[in-house]
Amino acid sequence: MREYMPDAIRNIALVGHGSCGKTSLAEAMLFSAGEINRMGKVEEGNTRSDYTQDEKERQISLNVTVLQARWNNVKVNILDTPGYPDFVGEVKAGLRVADNFVVVLSAVEGIGVGTERAWELVEEYGLPGFFFVTQMDREYADFDKVLQAAKERFGPVVPLQFPLDGGTGFHRIVDLLKMRMLTYSPGDRERPKEEPIPSELEGKAEEMREQLVEAVAEVSEELMERYFEGELGEEDLKEGIRQGVRERSIFPLLCGDGLSNVGVDRLLDVVSDYGATPVDGEVVGARDGEEVRIPPEPDAPLSLLVFKTLSEPHVGELLFFRIYSGTLRSGLEVFNSSKGGTERIGQIYMMNGNERHEVGSVTTGDIGALVKLRDTHTGDTLCEKGSPVVLPGI
Repeated sequence: MREYMPDAIRNIALVGHGSCGKTSLAEAMLFSAGEINRMGKVEEGNTRSDYTQDEKERQISLNVTVLQARWNNVKVNILDTPGYPDFVGEVKAGLRVADNFVVVLSAVEGIGVGTERAWELVEEYGLPGFFFVTQMDREYADFDKVLQAAKERFGPVVPLQFPLDGGTGFHRIVDLLKMRMLTYSPGDRERPKEEPIPSELEGKAEEMREQLVEAVAEVSEELMERYFEGELGEEDLKEGIRQGVRERSIFPLLCGDGLSNVGVDRLLDVVSDYGATPVDGEVVGARDGEEVRIPPEPDAPLSLLVFKTLSEPHVGELLFFRIYSGTLRSGLEVFNSSKGGTERIGQIYMMNGNERHEVGSVTTGDIGALVKLRDTHTGDTLCEKGSPVVLPGI
């Protein structure tokens, strides 16, 4: 299995209210990327994410599940989180190790209690990210209403798209970056057909495109100057979106439908092109009571955080971790700086829901799982004994 460098990794947490479509969206992302051959459904109990018996029976997510999709030479680690308040601890764990959020909004229900709670955690961690309006194929889907509510509640939400035909039969989107109409074959994984924007929608598209350009121009004085001089080109626009996302001055919003896999490829494009990487943020830990900066580099001393523990039949305790610096290898002896003991690393896994792939090493920014450690649990830091550090917990 290919090892990705930190700048080619995107760690995203899907968050939102219960039953808003997060798990169906995650399933569509895996399908679009070729990780699975067919999309499962929550009500049929065959999604890659909601795989425990309790989740199948209740038809809701109870745990944060780690998934992965390879897209445009980028590895996207997807943390699918529960939406109901009883499981907010799982949401917190997912956001703690993510570099980006994706707030999933139902085109019918809009902002819910679970959305509000997730947003409080997004703000607490100061994460950049994106919005995705899903369930666009449902009766009473209202993109404009949800977009307006998101702008009023969450601030600089900037649409990159708008739907042509929300409701039953939805399959077309106007893309404001491409300035083209995207026509999908629902349920297919093929890229959409790109066509000219219908003449009756050209005015709306140009107006929304101008609003997007204005939002990007406000990201920096340099971009604003180029905008006023009429010289803000396509590359400037892309760089401005990238900078705006990472500085949290722009939250791009997209639309589609997870169940029919419409618009999901563009979400993967935008996350890959504009999402924050593990090397963009500052990593801070503690050593001997003093704050220390941790370089997010594969050759730096190892530091990782265990963010979840899950008991698996025939396996035992699986410890999910994210590496913040260095590289973890099988056979390595590491120091548990939270407990003061040492651990010998045995098998290391990459996880894709309930599917495990054993690997020899995991590097900075990536997410994996360990088994059969003696005294390491959720919230613990593992590091090199010669360079001890404690990472902030969950």
